[in-house]
Amino acid sequence: MSRTHDKRGFGPRFGHASGRSAVAGLAGLAGLVGLACSSGSQSSATGSGGAGPDGGAASGGSSGAGTGGAPSTSSGGAPSTSSGGAPSASSGGAPSTSSGGAPSKSSGGASGGSSGSGGSNGSGGSGTSASGGAPGSGGGAGQTAPTCDLAPAPRRSTGTVVEVAVDPVFGDAPFVYGETNTLPDGSQVVPLNFRFYVSAFELTTKSGASVPVDLVDAAGAPAAYGVHLYNGEDDASHTFRVLAPAGDYTGARFTLGLPGECNGGFASGRQPPLDDSSQLSWPHGFGYLFLRYEGRIDTAGTAQPPGAIHMGGDLLHLTMPGAPVISLEGALAVPASGTLRKKIRLYVDQIFKGATTDVQLSAYFMTAPAEMKNGERLRLNASGLKLSDLAP
Repeated sequence: MSRTHDKRGFGPRFGHASGRSAVAGLAGLAGLVGLACSSGSQSSATGSGGAGPDGGAASGGSSGAGTGGAPSTSSGGAPSTSSGGAPSASSGGAPSTSSGGAPSKSSGGASGGSSGSGGSNGSGGSGTSASGGAPGSGGGAGQTAPTCDLAPAPRRSTGTVVEVAVDPVFGDAPFVYGETNTLPDGSQVVPLNFRFYVSAFELTTKSGASVPVDLVDAAGAPAAYGVHLYNGEDDASHTFRVLAPAGDYTGARFTLGLPGECNGGFASGRQPPLDDSSQLSWPHGFGYLFLRYEGRIDTAGTAQPPGAIHMGGDLLHLTMPGAPVISLEGALAVPASGTLRKKIRLYVDQIFKGATTDVQLSAYFMTAPAEMKNGERLRLNASGLKLSDLAP
């Protein structure tokens, strides 16, 4: 196998393959925005009645102190305040926040509309000044949405550190970053950018139960945001760690991407690995990429491997779980003390297969760049592929 070290060709931050214009990629994202605004498949951004004339928010807008209920989650936007949330600003109460609109200003609290279905930046947001009225029933605190915490609360304080090394392979052969890899079909590929997030690691028992464990750093402290960033050019990132209870397990699983509460936020103001240096952040409002692959094809074979794969979450529901869950088959015996080292094989051939196998894409990808279409195919096909396993 011929290998020539070459790390050229990193794409710009907004997720486009080497040699492609960032302007063209942003135009593709702009097309997605236009489709998102016009398609009927997205949740309605405008309430059925707009702001109520007497201070109660209509269905689809923000609610006043209404008749109880959990916050409605917008399709890709921030959650609007529920009708069971904080009261409208009546006689000194805190203003309720609309879904993308201004605070309602009813002087006495409206009788309360129910929370809307929630769209991003809902146009039925703010309420007009009300003529007064008694506070609506059910004005207690609404449910608190999950937050993306830099320092998540640990699940346990004791356990055994399991070091998990990620070994990318193409079939049975190593897939080496930055070097020429000759594939079975004769293609010669040089991976130039390969990175992805790992989160929500769990061990599985003989009974089929799952045991969530903490991702930890080298010192044993919970990893920032509870996620790990694998970066092909950073050897130290090729191993991540979990703190696990002793026992015999039949396998494991993890999320290839971010949880909804972290995907729905912005990279600005966040720390690594969720800041812009990750090269996985999209323009604000589009969440994150979960996996990014870009490579140079020196010799084309019969299989025509993809040149780039940019897999994100569900663009319609950024804050909902949308990342693939990867199962790891293989016995895992965690001792009561010491450190256990395991290796997982990541099958790049299956990643390529998922990115190039036809699947029904939504209208939102009609004008998307090829790398985004490849990523969405991978996300939708991932559940039927063996992307990884535990090495013996």
